[in-house]
Amino acid sequence: MEDYFELILEKVREVEPPNAYRAQAKILEVVKGLQYDDECRNTIETGAFEAGFPIDTIYIIGGYYIRDRILENIASQSN
Repeated sequence: MEDYFELILEKVREVEPPNAYRAQAKILEVVKGLQYDDECRNTIETGAFEAGFPIDTIYIIGGYYIRDRILENIASQSN
């Protein structure tokens, strides 16, 4: 997810979420959309296989992993 931080941040900023819950929903949506990026999908599939987790679980965990940094960044921009 680190490699896609700026992309995720940009997509969340575009919708100007009115609260943290909607920002979180957008973060998870954008992260899930990374499955259409071949390079990211290959990396995620490999990691999911090695960890023994379903790929959907990895996208959810990745979204929550990066959520707080995105929210902090958005909050600092609005102050």
